[in-house]
Amino acid sequence: MIPAAFDYVRAGSADEVLAALAEHGDDAKVLAGACRCSRS
Repeated sequence: MIPAAFDYVRAGSADEVLAALAEHGDDAKVLAGACRCSRS
């Protein structure tokens, strides 16, 4: 199954998250749980 196309917004702050949610309305979804997999 191939997922539908979507726009990805990487917010840098909570205010940016809220602005993106307000702009995109009911179509917006929040994704969380990023993982850094590289070692320093």
